[in-house]
Amino acid sequence: MITCGSCGERNPDGFRFCGFCGAELAGAGPRTEERRLVTVLFCDLVGFTERSDRADPEDVRAMLVPYHALLKREIEAFGGTLDKFIGDGALGVFGAPTAHEDDAERAVRAALEIQRGMRELAAARGSHGLAARAGVTTGEAVVAFGAAGPVVGESVTGDIVNTASRIQAAAPPGAILVGARTHALTRERIAYEALDPISVRGKAEPLAVWRVVEARAGVTREAPASTFVGRRRELEALIGAVTEVACGGPARLVAVVGEAGVGKSRLVAELQRSAPEGVTRWRRARCLPYGEGVTFSPIEDLIRQEAGIAEPDGPDKRRQRLEAVVTASVEDPADRAWLRSRLGPAAGLPAEGSAEPAETLAAWERFLVVRSDAGPLVLVVEDLHWADDALLDFVDGVIATAGLSPLLVITTARPELEERRPAWRGSIVRLSPLGDDDTADLILDVLGDVGVSDDRTKRLVARSGGNPLFAEELARMLRTADESGGGDLPLPDTMQALIAARLDTLAPEGRSLLQDAAVVGPVFWSGAVNALAPRDGRDADRELARLTEQGFVRPQTTSTFAGTREYTFWHALIRDVAYAQIPRTIRAEKHRATAAWIEAVAADRWPAFAEVLAHHTGTALELQRAAGGAAAELEDETRRFSLAAAVQSMALELSRAEGHLRHALGLTPPEHADRAPIEARLGEAAFQSGRYEEAEGWFTSAVRGFRASGTDRDAADAMIRLSVVIEYGGDPARGRGMLSDAIHLLENQAPGRELARAFAERSGTLMLAEDYSGAIADADRAIELAERTGEREAAARAQNFRGYARVALGDLDGMRELRESINTALALGLGRTTAVSYSNLGAALLMVDGPRASMECGREGLAFAEARGLWEMASFLRNGILTTLVCSGDWDDALRLGAQVAQEAKDAGAEYEEVFAELDVGYVRVVRGEPGSADAALALLARARPLGDPPLLAHALTEAAIGQLASGDQERAAALVEEAVEVTGGDAIPTRTSELGELVRVAIAAARPDLAERSTEGIEGLPLPRHRHALVSARGAIAEASGHAERALGLFQDAAERWEAFGQPFDRAHALFGAARCLVVLGRGDAAGEPLAAARAIFARLGATPLVAEADAWRDRAARPLP
Repeated sequence: MITCGSCGERNPDGFRFCGFCGAELAGAGPRTEERRLVTVLFCDLVGFTERSDRADPEDVRAMLVPYHALLKREIEAFGGTLDKFIGDGALGVFGAPTAHEDDAERAVRAALEIQRGMRELAAARGSHGLAARAGVTTGEAVVAFGAAGPVVGESVTGDIVNTASRIQAAAPPGAILVGARTHALTRERIAYEALDPISVRGKAEPLAVWRVVEARAGVTREAPASTFVGRRRELEALIGAVTEVACGGPARLVAVVGEAGVGKSRLVAELQRSAPEGVTRWRRARCLPYGEGVTFSPIEDLIRQEAGIAEPDGPDKRRQRLEAVVTASVEDPADRAWLRSRLGPAAGLPAEGSAEPAETLAAWERFLVVRSDAGPLVLVVEDLHWADDALLDFVDGVIATAGLSPLLVITTARPELEERRPAWRGSIVRLSPLGDDDTADLILDVLGDVGVSDDRTKRLVARSGGNPLFAEELARMLRTADESGGGDLPLPDTMQALIAARLDTLAPEGRSLLQDAAVVGPVFWSGAVNALAPRDGRDADRELARLTEQGFVRPQTTSTFAGTREYTFWHALIRDVAYAQIPRTIRAEKHRATAAWIEAVAADRWPAFAEVLAHHTGTALELQRAAGGAAAELEDETRRFSLAAAVQSMALELSRAEGHLRHALGLTPPEHADRAPIEARLGEAAFQSGRYEEAEGWFTSAVRGFRASGTDRDAADAMIRLSVVIEYGGDPARGRGMLSDAIHLLENQAPGRELARAFAERSGTLMLAEDYSGAIADADRAIELAERTGEREAAARAQNFRGYARVALGDLDGMRELRESINTALALGLGRTTAVSYSNLGAALLMVDGPRASMECGREGLAFAEARGLWEMASFLRNGILTTLVCSGDWDDALRLGAQVAQEAKDAGAEYEEVFAELDVGYVRVVRGEPGSADAALALLARARPLGDPPLLAHALTEAAIGQLASGDQERAAALVEEAVEVTGGDAIPTRTSELGELVRVAIAAARPDLAERSTEGIEGLPLPRHRHALVSARGAIAEASGHAERALGLFQDAAERWEAFGQPFDRAHALFGAARCLVVLGRGDAAGEPLAAARAIFARLGATPLVAEADAWRDRAARPLP
């Protein structure tokens, strides 16, 4: 007998076509296996062994033959398959080869009929002691198929068979016991009696069982089809959004939300069809659910579409198309260069330069927005519920950036999106189930000319529950049944059962192809499914065309891979059910074969698909391990693809890159050559995420690994990054030591890019340590090496550091070099380096042209960093602006910004930046004489000392000295000034100029004129305007303290004019106050009024209450006549 793979009926040997449904019957062929959700019926005669032991063999046969006939008849009558007889026992299977909506109920009803038949059989034979007992369970099993259907006698394997046997053995004579899953599926149609759980061999926990009492009257439901029906209100809302954007904006974000199958994609397709032609451009992409999803693939797809880039395009054509669209969209040459470099990876081109994820995403945001400015643009992102948080944030960011631009983003998603994002930025169009009339129209449209009664239509409508996909699938099943001559089909109870039943209507070739497609993914290619099984390409194309006609898959207009057709499943659930039917070992083989096909077809572009490749080999690895198979080769492949996926993700989403890296590390033995590179990349990811302590641990381990393997160049490169991490973590001295060690190691190698980077980094650290001559020397070496090796980023960084160092040493041509370094970094698309260049130019301007010019530069740099998504550098630039606000006398603004900057630095673990910001805030508070400010200054000093940075420590010492003087401890104040002078000796003398005015004033107030004099030593030769202005003010204060009032007056008046022109009001006020004091001492109190009033007004505006009180005291003194 041959079992039809389409309808499950048995046919005589020799039949070519099924006598029941007309489907072609497969001939002899290889055995296959599938995983199925089945219900197993195990039946056994009570006391058969004892009875047969005493009986004649003919009597035994006479008893078994009718019993076997009864079991076979009833099992097959209810759509089951008699798998085998084992003496007096029999195993029946429901759900294979053909699944039904009610397989569990069928099995229980068959058992009831068997029990009824056994009673009749016993009565007819006069054997009143003859009885059977049965056990029924539902669960997953592996079903074996031959060419003619299930392999009878060994078709079902799995724990479910053993469980059914154990439950059967526990049943009383004449009873039927069922397990928990069978009970849950049938309790509305079968009456049960709950029994105590039973303990059975092989099960750790007792099994819950129920005894069948009787069958109840069952209710048969039905369900779905396809044309656009209903949804007029939702469609009009979306048309309104399109019309608004088509008329010029503003930007809108709309989410179409509903359950699976409710018609979200269909609504959007109807929207596009209904929209006025030519008014808007439409771009569509979908999120993919490989593991956690390929995070930004839909955005990359949208960018390629907008640039006119097709998958078959080679690198040159891609580059031309990208160049054309960027040139047409952006006028500024620097912005063009930046966009080209950051859009390259999305266009399938190699990355240019290094970039942080936030900067890359900012570029993508900018591109989509400027393209909408070229004409109304509609972006459709489907299946957003698969998206990671990073993609959801990106969608939010695009709308926020777009503002008034004519951009409409439409997303489709399941309700989980609202749970994840309760504060959704856009509007939501929720799709509820269709009404009965609309559902009926949908079903009748799918059925076409297939006749169906009104009663059946109503039942279909009721069963579908208003879900269009359910309605379509049910209607298609009904149509297939009618066309194949099989008559009416039972209707599945759940969507999964429905789709499984539909899959069983396919010929074996079609089902096998669909299962292979499910392994490839929601999107698959004809070439890939052909690679997974020995099938003729033309036959596969015909089968795919048939599957398309039957509504299982749909072809796409374009393909990711040239030369092979791309398809998608009509619904993810179709793919899920087909995939679940494949046994684990076969799944593993097919996932691995899929990865091999994608890598071969992608050729040198395979890294762009690394995440998909890692998904396939990683899944194969998990399945292979679960099956107890060898996994060494799969571990190597998965590690390789995971590493490549991490490299691709580093510029987009650090958390995703870390996930790939950690997965790769888990597959890497301790001594493996890949371990150190993985650890170094994990260190970089942790550093960019602001987790400096963790980053230090990874880099330290990587350095050890590189050194142990003898790869000193790689070790040195990791040491360079480690030095940066250590400095950011608040230990500049140790960081510089690590960097020197790296340079020493590299100098023993042939000069290369690593050495250029090392010298550039050390130039920057020496610049921060105010070793300007050393910084220039290292920068020269870095630039020379960079020109030889093509390390352009190192050259740009070194140019900036050298420019600042030159300015600090009085070579004002360094200002030109600083400005050139910004242009160089911009041209190279180096966002972080550009931001650093802005920061250093701002610091130089503060010394040369004053706070106003520095503020303008800082704000320009901040706007650049925020536009590029460089949030860490934006915080760093805000810290520079904070210092400038203190210098410019905008103290209330400084306090507000200081709180923000300090918190940002704290959150990032950047202690140096946090302390620096708090010192600027603390300075304002201590000068204002706020309660507790003196103690707070001492606490900040304690935090600054371990950081080992002269400028920071000098700032902290000065602030603490002011506080101690205000508290009345002159001796301690003087000691702190003395320490500040010592800390800023030698090469650090320029740093002292920033604190010079306060150091001299505190020293004089503490009765230490000698210390005030010593504070000015070494400053006279400093060339920059700020240095000179500070020195004039200090000399005025020293002359006043020495009793040379006339000389002091001239110096104070000169200083006041200098500070006014320079834009530092607090220093000007001190100079004016000093001049007024000298005039009073010289007996010219009438002339002292004007400068004294001007100084007091500045002090009052700044909130410096103690100084206002001093000014008032001198005003009273000036008003008194001289004795």
